[in-house]
Amino acid sequence: MLSADVPNDARWRGSAWHACMAGCGFASCWAVPIVPGAGEVSGVLAIHRRSAGEPTPYEQELLDRSARIAGIAIERAEADAALMARQDELRQALAHLQQAQRLSQTGSFTTDVEADDHVWSDELYRVLEFEPGSKVKFQSFRSLIHPDDLPGFDAGFRRALAEGTDFDQIFRIVTPKGIAKHLHAVSHFSRSAGGHRIVAGSIQDVTAARNAEAALRAGESELKRALAQLAEGQRLSATGSFTSDIQMDQHSWSAEFYRIFEIDPGMQPNVQAIRDRVHPDDLTLFDSEIRRGMAGCEADFTFRIVTSQGSLKHLRGVAHVMEHVAGRPIFMGTVQDVSGRKAAEDARDRARSELAHVARATALSTLTASIAHEVNQPLAGIITNASTCLRMLAADPSDIEGAKATAQRTIRDAKRAADVVGRLRALFAGKPMGRESVDLNSAVREVLALTSIDLQNRRVVSQTELAADLPAIVGDRVQLQQVILNLVLNAAEAMSSIDSRARELFVSTALRDDGHVVLAVRDTGVGAAPEHLEQMFNAFYTTKPEGMGVGLSISRSIIEAHGGCLLASTNDGPGMTLSVFLPFGN
Repeated sequence: MLSADVPNDARWRGSAWHACMAGCGFASCWAVPIVPGAGEVSGVLAIHRRSAGEPTPYEQELLDRSARIAGIAIERAEADAALMARQDELRQALAHLQQAQRLSQTGSFTTDVEADDHVWSDELYRVLEFEPGSKVKFQSFRSLIHPDDLPGFDAGFRRALAEGTDFDQIFRIVTPKGIAKHLHAVSHFSRSAGGHRIVAGSIQDVTAARNAEAALRAGESELKRALAQLAEGQRLSATGSFTSDIQMDQHSWSAEFYRIFEIDPGMQPNVQAIRDRVHPDDLTLFDSEIRRGMAGCEADFTFRIVTSQGSLKHLRGVAHVMEHVAGRPIFMGTVQDVSGRKAAEDARDRARSELAHVARATALSTLTASIAHEVNQPLAGIITNASTCLRMLAADPSDIEGAKATAQRTIRDAKRAADVVGRLRALFAGKPMGRESVDLNSAVREVLALTSIDLQNRRVVSQTELAADLPAIVGDRVQLQQVILNLVLNAAEAMSSIDSRARELFVSTALRDDGHVVLAVRDTGVGAAPEHLEQMFNAFYTTKPEGMGVGLSISRSIIEAHGGCLLASTNDGPGMTLSVFLPFGN
């Protein structure tokens, strides 16, 4: 109680509260604290009266009972909030597989057992689907209880009534509208001033929670099956998944992720555990990607690891930002063991190189005349110069200066012959693809020099238009020269049956604005129908009686391996053009 006689209570005289009470005409204030089950005061239930006086025991008990009911409602609300919080955590853990549950509703009541008199809150009327404000009896409520739950309810209620203990039970009802509900009833027994037994409590509709629990059990079973399928799918595809807070070095790894890196599943995930397995040659790349990740950049890169058993693996890592927590990027991604695919690609590249080598060797027969011409010219010069040098030395007196000059010409011709042999050996060597800076114009000139005699024998007139500002490209010089050689020889062969017009071969290079250089080989040959242009690049497709049908297929594979493309097009006039597009600056 705060004050039974406010106007004469010296404790509050002169306070704002005293003036407020007087202004409102209140002479007394009765108050009790609201204390939920946690034991901490959460509010105050106060009654103001216009006359002075203290509450009767019954009024005090009513105050206490109302405060308890309010405490129960608060406790229930807090329990509901805690339940919703747990459900929310569960939804997040199950990747939001469950929708948010409807908050439970609670109605309060006070019952005089002997008088069978009841006071229900509006919410209780709604829960039980009675007409709001209607007069109800205990039997009216009891008749709603499901027949299977009625014996348990009666036994529990009689026991609590006889022993004066609290009642706490969950049971089902069927409302007047035929709707089944699960209710949670909690009540406290006391006695009124007249000796009547008073029951104060609350009834909560927990149907949604009960249905959610049943659905959750089914969902957990379904989730277990889904997780098992996901784990099997990751195992079959050798793909591990992860979520990472790189800045905090906090991670979650799937079982397959542990298996790929051959890390003990009981080990706490951390970046260093992965870094310790990265191949030394790939550490710089790996560290760079980690720094980019800490800056919030997404990743897609390949690297190698060496496991604790000494196995070398090729991995591809992909990660993207899923969300931000406290300003930190949270990544979700995968790591796939691509060792098998890498081995297959290496085998494919070796096979392609071997096939390219066969094609180069096949082309060698076509270049026999060019080779003989290129080598015989410096050899003839060497023999002539050597004979001249001997005559000059044998003369009397010896022509020493002339002999020196002749010897220098001999050395020049020998170097020339060595250069020719070197170019030919490189062109027809079966070496794997390398990466170097290549001057495309220089490569074109060397190929045209090698094929000059063959082109002359075929009565082909070659012209070039090579861009002076052409930047260098990165690739395998020998393989790129092979492509140029294939295109030049194909163009020459396409004109072999042409007698009614000039056989013209035009080779050009140019710089494009899209970051590519283009090499074009145009001829005035028989050409091809537009619908057959793409077929020309299929393996073993040929229109030549003795052709293998692999030259253009190999050429396209080589160009695509360099990040470019090889296309064919018909000319406005006779013949066709084969164009090579290659990126530069990479």
